[in-house]
Amino acid sequence: GIDIEFMRRLERHVNLVPVIAKADTMTVAERDAFRRLILSELRACGVRIFELDGGGASSPSKPAHGKLGSTRPPPFAIS
Repeated sequence: GIDIEFMRRLERHVNLVPVIAKADTMTVAERDAFRRLILSELRACGVRIFELDGGGASSPSKPAHGKLGSTRPPPFAIS
């Protein structure tokens, strides 16, 4: 949709960090399923997101697992 097209155009100029708002209204299972859905849709559409690598630089080839105390990649869940 229009959000994906906007993100495709925007990713060339800024780092994209997806965020799940109001994650406290979801169960852990719902949140994790939604996170996987978002990531798969973004990958399928070719949208690159910013991934933390501990040094503050984007590195699409290296996942952020285990860095900065987090075992989950974006999108981040917030309340």
